[in-house]
Amino acid sequence: GFYLVRMKVRFVAWQAASLFVCLMGSRQAHGQFTHTESFRASGCCPWCGENIESALDVKGVQHAVWDQYEQRVTVKYRPRKTSLQDLQRLVAAKGHDTEAFPAPDSVYLALPACCHYRD
Repeated sequence: GFYLVRMKVRFVAWQAASLFVCLMGSRQAHGQFTHTESFRASGCCPWCGENIESALDVKGVQHAVWDQYEQRVTVKYRPRKTSLQDLQRLVAAKGHDTEAFPAPDSVYLALPACCHYRD
């Protein structure tokens, strides 16, 4: 009887410890696989923000927010799924210049007039 109870207590304690280690390890691993970075993305109105953020609504991006006043987009993404270069390329393809890529003139000129940020 006593030996069996002791074994059960040890087993339950071991399971609880294993679960705790597993959960903590997965939380730390999750953080290691995401990066948060920001880059310049030109625009001038709330519609620009929607356009920039929608360009970044792709696999590998967990969150993207454009700051109209700072002219920067902050992105939380998984580097194994996409790269910062690819994300900047996507934003430029929607008509907004980034640090790495200028938007094609044809796409920029097709933006609504309120979104024309170039002089």
